[in-house]
Amino acid sequence: INFSNVDAVNAEEGSDEVSTNAATLASNTAGEAENNAFNSQGIYFTGVEGLDLNDGALTGSDAADSFEVTGTALTANAINVTNAASAIDAGTGDDAVTVNDTNSTLTGTDNALNTANYQFTSIQTADLNSNELTGTAGTDTFDVTGANALTSAGIDFTNVASVDAGDGDDQVNTNGAALVSETQGAGTVAVDNALLTQQIAFTAVENLDLANGMLTGSDAADSFEVTGTTLTANGIAVTSAASAIDAGAGDDAVTVNDANSTLTGTDNALNTADYQFTSIEAADLKGNDLTSSTDDIDVTGENELTSAGINFTNVAAVNKAGDSKRISTDGADATLFAELGSAVENAIEALGIVLRDIVSADLGGGTLFGSSEADSFEVTGTALTANGITVTNAASAIDAGAGDDVVTVNDTNSTLTGTDNALNTAAYQFTSVETADLNSNELTGTAGADTFDVTGTNALTSAGINFSNVEVVNADEGADQLNTDGADASLFAELDSAVEYALETLGITFRETENANMAGGTLAGSSEADSFEVAGTALIANGIAVTNAASAIDAGTGDDAVTVNDANSTLTGTDNALNTANYQFTSIQTADLNSNELTGTAGADTFDVTGTNALTSAGINFSNVEVVNAGDGADQVNTDGADASLFAELGSAVDYALETL
Repeated sequence: INFSNVDAVNAEEGSDEVSTNAATLASNTAGEAENNAFNSQGIYFTGVEGLDLNDGALTGSDAADSFEVTGTALTANAINVTNAASAIDAGTGDDAVTVNDTNSTLTGTDNALNTANYQFTSIQTADLNSNELTGTAGTDTFDVTGANALTSAGIDFTNVASVDAGDGDDQVNTNGAALVSETQGAGTVAVDNALLTQQIAFTAVENLDLANGMLTGSDAADSFEVTGTTLTANGIAVTSAASAIDAGAGDDAVTVNDANSTLTGTDNALNTADYQFTSIEAADLKGNDLTSSTDDIDVTGENELTSAGINFTNVAAVNKAGDSKRISTDGADATLFAELGSAVENAIEALGIVLRDIVSADLGGGTLFGSSEADSFEVTGTALTANGITVTNAASAIDAGAGDDVVTVNDTNSTLTGTDNALNTAAYQFTSVETADLNSNELTGTAGADTFDVTGTNALTSAGINFSNVEVVNADEGADQLNTDGADASLFAELDSAVEYALETLGITFRETENANMAGGTLAGSSEADSFEVAGTALIANGIAVTNAASAIDAGTGDDAVTVNDANSTLTGTDNALNTANYQFTSIQTADLNSNELTGTAGADTFDVTGTNALTSAGINFSNVEVVNAGDGADQVNTDGADASLFAELGSAVDYALETL
């Protein structure tokens, strides 16, 4: 039957089908979409189960329509639609599409979605049935609203398994996300621009706003870069992330552009200016500083170190505060650090890294150098402290640098080397040292000619070094020179004997000293038997050539002997005192006049002749006496039974003169 002027068709029960060339879904008077109803060619159809559009267009109603597609299979408001044109305008209502295809695609237009075979416009809701959504080549924004749910291009998507954001500068907004990895060959690698949030796997994402939610790393090697609050993770620009970031189980790396990063005391944890990273393995500090608290630091290469399980690169400085632990340079050389014209306590530089506020440094055999300013060193055997740093395993040779450097030596002996400003301790060889505190220990000279200038109590200068707290100096071999700078000095004795070439001045005992310039100071003998030899101003005392000594010399309490090469020596009227041409000796017991003359006093002297050219007077045993001028006074000669002859010269007997032995 060919019907005309048909206004409406109620298909009633059964699997009814309409064939036409275009159709519009229908709504009822209540403004609701009506299932199994549509308008076509002016006819209002109801109760229809099938619709063949013969490539004609399907249009939604002005109410909330529902569409379901699987490839070309299409259901619209419960009608099975076949041969519809691919472009479907869902109309003005709150329209929903359920997509069973593996992928749906945004178009760049709001409320538009392409399925495998259809291009929907004017839709508000899409259920992807755990399938994928693909973004456009332009800039897409995805607002994650719940588990497997998001809004994009004005469409509320549910049951979204994954999103390929496509090209363009795409944005994901969510409340927490984890970076993702994938298996490649036998390993697992992090995926750039990929994340997982609310059970949706995103790829090709350029921007992520976490709304203060947490960012978590993947189980592969993730990369992070931070500058203040600015954060990039695996190529994604992340904003509004929670400050705590767990980088995950992989070999994760952080690049930090902030001026300072801080270790936390926990392995693999690092705080930047605004973020607290955990579970990281590598950090590139871009020439900036690192602050540590109680962590060991192993310097591993140029501007590289390992600490708290993190391998750091491009480190400029480490500021360690509090109870710092061990610093290791891995055998690299290290230099004490100075700035603003002063050495900095507890600071050292190694392989381009300035390490501050450190307590100890293990150089692993590397060489320690002083700074350009005044450094301080303290040694006890191999134990070494430099500018407050306990240094271990340093090479034995230490150049203290250009400043006014000080070494404190607790070893029993230190040794000059023959080079100015050089000093060897028990375990170290210092050069470029200006001051040394020997802590009441000994100093040994070289095998050459050393000079020691005494400058104060237990203080002297030698080889360009100002020594303090010097107890003993062993000048050693060579024609060594001691200058007392006018201080008094005493010849030295031990074990009940005077010691050759030894004297004591201003608390310092000098041994093996060949020459001493007293600069007007007084020389005194020791408590034992000293020997003096004089020839004019020339004076030798216990083997020491003494110059510029004060003329008065107290030989001390021992059995002291003077050898006089002067033409005449003179008694003083005091026992055990003898004046030579330039010196006045007291407390002497023996005098060898070397066939020279003896002059008595103006008083009554007694001369006891004891042997050939020998006599005793004023308590002194004289030998090699040639002539005695007894002087004024009622002088007495006792020959002890020796024969005597009256004396004559120039053809005449001489009054008051005789010769014996």
